[in-house]
Amino acid sequence: MISFKFFRNVFIAAILPIICISGARAQVTVLSFEGLTDMTDVRDYYNGGAGGNLGISFLTGALAVVSDQSGGTGNFDAGSSGSNVIAFVNSQSATMNVISGFSTGFSFYYAAFGPGSVAVYSGPDATGTVLGTFTLARTVFGSRILGWEMTGVSFAGTAYSVSFGGAAGSIGFDDITIGSATPGAPVPEPATYALVAGVMALAGTVVWRRRARA
Repeated sequence: MISFKFFRNVFIAAILPIICISGARAQVTVLSFEGLTDMTDVRDYYNGGAGGNLGISFLTGALAVVSDQSGGTGNFDAGSSGSNVIAFVNSQSATMNVISGFSTGFSFYYAAFGPGSVAVYSGPDATGTVLGTFTLARTVFGSRILGWEMTGVSFAGTAYSVSFGGAAGSIGFDDITIGSATPGAPVPEPATYALVAGVMALAGTVVWRRRARA
């Protein structure tokens, strides 16, 4: 007779890889800015606002921009995902605070009519030690954004804020990703799926053999 303890151990062995994948994915947050109306100040949209209580806020200056193909004023067909991006239309800089902090990396998609810079800080409001920096090159040479470039940085330690700089209205950002040096939602590699499938298959084989012996 197959014991309850045996089934428990088989279940734990099968489900543990899935739990590990879920935990790794939960540490990454992607801000797509969808749901904001054109030229709206982002501010606390992701800090208890309509975007959720993620503990992420932007100081004054970061505005949502909607594609003119979707009824907005943005001179682009679409962002890297959806129709919304953000830009610093009335300011040469803006700051994003992450209340609980984040680690590992920071990344995003961008399009730039002129150069810019981004810095990741160990303290809130762009204070403390600089943990990582970006230099953003110009990517747009006409009057309309035709594509988006991806960039990211890995760093050690815990960051609590990020500062964005560049000429007012010259750079658009999308899919700002907190906790990863690659922008966008993380997807487990095929090898990871194969590992989970292998464990499940092994568990099934062991159960079948135990039943056959019984």
